[in-house]
Amino acid sequence: MKKRNILFSSVLGVVLAGGLGYGGVYAINSAQPVKEFRSQGKSEPFESFEDMERKSTLIVIGKKLDKEVPTFHEDGDGGILGGFTISDVEVKEVIKNTTGDEMGNKTVIKVLENAASGTIRHGQKVTYSVNGYKLMKESKHYILIMNESSSDEGVYIPMGAVIGKAPLDGKDGELEIDINDSENPKRMDS
Repeated sequence: MKKRNILFSSVLGVVLAGGLGYGGVYAINSAQPVKEFRSQGKSEPFESFEDMERKSTLIVIGKKLDKEVPTFHEDGDGGILGGFTISDVEVKEVIKNTTGDEMGNKTVIKVLENAASGTIRHGQKVTYSVNGYKLMKESKHYILIMNESSSDEGVYIPMGAVIGKAPLDGKDGELEIDINDSENPKRMDS
């Protein structure tokens, strides 16, 4: 009988502690680690930079504004099936425009980025990316080589999943791009 009481007390203690711990998860949600989800996607191959430029319909230099809308597709088990972010970019210079849309300096366009960062159901913080795509940083300048989305009019998508977006160096205005490492770009010699 004594053994049974000890076992019952232990189980009751675990249940109570588990219940308090579960409630505590929501109370300390800000300390919850971020879950990372990555996927590999196909992208159109390009023979050269000129080939990508020729196949694009819009090339701009723009500044990422603070407005962005992350979207996640959840699987119901706390996982992510996909995601993207629609970011506002203020055009600073139009290099190529065959879209038929009038565009100039200060025009704000919507750019679909192949990554998302935010909070999903149950308060879980997550990041999602395709092919290692990194979200543009607010107030930073980029050269964007894009095509218009075939399903969302007025939304532009960088070509090649990752390589159609390259940060510009604020010091001397030179282009920085490394198709092997979108997080740590290296200066490419011309």
